[in-house]
Amino acid sequence: MWQYVFRLVRRQPGKSMLASSGFLLAACALVLLSATTQTTVVQANQIISQNWRSTYDLVVLSPQAKITSKNTIPDDLMEGYDGGISLQQYQQIEKLPGVEVAAPIAYIGYVQMPIPELQFFKQPLPTGFYRINLTVTAFNGERQLTEHTLTQIYYHLASCDPPQPSTAEIDAWDSKGIYFECGIDSTFFYGLTPPIDTGTFLLAAIDPTAEDQLVHLDKNITSGRMLTPQDTIHVNKNPSLDRAFDCPNGDYTDLSKCRQIPNLDLPVLFHTQLPGQATMKGQFTIVSTGTLTPQTVVNRGGLTYLTHLPTQQTLFDGVVPIVQNDPQRFSVSDLALNGNSWQPYTPIYGLDPYTASLRFLYAPSSLSYQPATSPDGSSAYSLVPDGVQGPEVTFRALNSLHIAEITRSKGTFALPKAFYFFNPVGQFTGGTLAAQFSNPLNWLPENTYTSPPTTLRYDAQGNPITPTNLLPTTNTAGFILQPPLALTTLDAAVKLRGDHVISAIRIRVSGVDAANSASWQRVQQVAALIHERTNLQVLVTLGSSPRPTLVYVPGVSKGQLGATQNVAPVGWVEERWITIGASI
Repeated sequence: MWQYVFRLVRRQPGKSMLASSGFLLAACALVLLSATTQTTVVQANQIISQNWRSTYDLVVLSPQAKITSKNTIPDDLMEGYDGGISLQQYQQIEKLPGVEVAAPIAYIGYVQMPIPELQFFKQPLPTGFYRINLTVTAFNGERQLTEHTLTQIYYHLASCDPPQPSTAEIDAWDSKGIYFECGIDSTFFYGLTPPIDTGTFLLAAIDPTAEDQLVHLDKNITSGRMLTPQDTIHVNKNPSLDRAFDCPNGDYTDLSKCRQIPNLDLPVLFHTQLPGQATMKGQFTIVSTGTLTPQTVVNRGGLTYLTHLPTQQTLFDGVVPIVQNDPQRFSVSDLALNGNSWQPYTPIYGLDPYTASLRFLYAPSSLSYQPATSPDGSSAYSLVPDGVQGPEVTFRALNSLHIAEITRSKGTFALPKAFYFFNPVGQFTGGTLAAQFSNPLNWLPENTYTSPPTTLRYDAQGNPITPTNLLPTTNTAGFILQPPLALTTLDAAVKLRGDHVISAIRIRVSGVDAANSASWQRVQQVAALIHERTNLQVLVTLGSSPRPTLVYVPGVSKGQLGATQNVAPVGWVEERWITIGASI
């Protein structure tokens, strides 16, 4: 090409200079374009080779999982499925040819956070009126939300010696919002102990061996040890824990005739870096000391009168530790204020299994969407509200769990079949684990170690705003859920909830070593084989690609879905949905 250009210039210098120079420019451009294209192809091949395969190649879902007929699925694909896959089906799948790793996840459900008993004062208190304020807040990435509040007024007698107020008097004060308490013994922590709901947490179960093979969970242990397949529910031998009995007709005179309710331990591994921020603040105030009596207060206006009394003294105003920020507090959640710091303590009368044991609550359903048009005119979705929880709208139904189902003996109150307690074996950090699923080039619907990224893009009126990454709160039925705080073993989950406890199984297929049609076909063959043998739903995730999707998060009006006040909409959020098979 270059020799032809120079010969043409020498023979016809006048005529051809302009044309030849144009040809030279075009040739240079073609050479540059060719080089640039080759560089781009090399870079593209490198990106594909590094990101073409994610942590798992397909996912097996329960029969009730909602899979759209379209190729695009929401990023909360595995959230909200209350089991549905049996242990036998899992064992059958892991033995099938072509299955390299089969890692199940069982979302057991929500468990009540331990409600701590708070002792605000270690020394005996003088007779008088005291107020305790407790507030639980959560930061959703945009603003602080007040989730729970509690204010209680106590009339405290320095001694429990006679004369004491009558039961009728105490009931009358209680009806006016004034609680009665008295000092008892110098060995006890003195103070007032209001209970407050600090929220719930999600409990899930794994097969420890399979999870290590799939995500290397064992490499992320920060203290203690990894769960093992041998870890399962066992008898609790804590000597400070009382034993409870269920006696016929409520007759406790001969315990040999009674059924002892077992105290059982559940082995768990705690996640120490959950997204979201929850905080509890407390305030302890001396309202009035001296001869002022509850009846006088009631006669003068009740709580309003106490509120306006002068010379009130605040003894504590600060943060109270809560379990979700420090999982070690699961073992001893009761706290006593010692100066300005909170110290865990075990009551000298021992732990009451009725109040100290785990309370299994419910499992959340999946979200419901309806088609919508986004502010930029593109197709989008809108969430369908389900109700209200505190200051937030709920978007999921909560299905009650029936773990340790209560039994009733004639003439006695309801008693559970067993009391469950956590036996922590270790803690792990989820940062590295979350990164395995968070690569935007091969994003997967994985909610075990992180919450799906959700970015607020437009306000409720459709006006663009500064993008804000939203975080989960204590809303158990919100559109963003916290990942599990605690993991236990699949064996323990089966003992808790029965055989069909598995929510999903993530599959890594053997012999898939390149981004080509052969790999795609092999994964499809394994998927078809799993469906044929188990009749479960199978979704191929190899070759998936993230698809940013706008979703409108509505509010509710007073009177709608049981709301007692208006709850403002969140606005338009961008979620990372998935297009199946895009890169292949």
